[in-house]
Amino acid sequence: MTVGAVAGILTPVIPALPILNQYAQIVSISVFVGGIYYGIRIFRDKSGINVYGKLLAAGVKTAFFASVIIAFITYMTAKLNPSVTDVYLQAVSQQLPPDLNETYMDMFRKIISPVFLAASTIVSYTLAGSLAALLCAVVAKNTSSSPKSQ
Repeated sequence: MTVGAVAGILTPVIPALPILNQYAQIVSISVFVGGIYYGIRIFRDKSGINVYGKLLAAGVKTAFFASVIIAFITYMTAKLNPSVTDVYLQAVSQQLPPDLNETYMDMFRKIISPVFLAASTIVSYTLAGSLAALLCAVVAKNTSSSPKSQ
């Protein structure tokens, strides 16, 4: 869980660093996936269990825990800085045809809220983390030095 907490804190913080400008998203995703892999490795090494299903479950749990922390940070950011939702709404309005713009923008204004952003963050990061855990569990299982390999 500690690895999930660290990945959950670092993933949204890294893009805010001005040093990493164009590489921030790549580094952020790498930290998230690396945290999942490291969480699986810690689980495997501490428990001695090297079964793919158990390793996958450990990765999904790590991803979920990290996504809850990321969602909390997203919620607090959107609550304290309402311009975050305004930027999202501007991006949506630029993609809509002019005749549908007002109708859909009214709907999006009602839907987009800090709670919605946090809930969608949990779902999307857990799903993405589960996909990453599929690969990380295979790699962790195949790079095992554990005597209980099956």
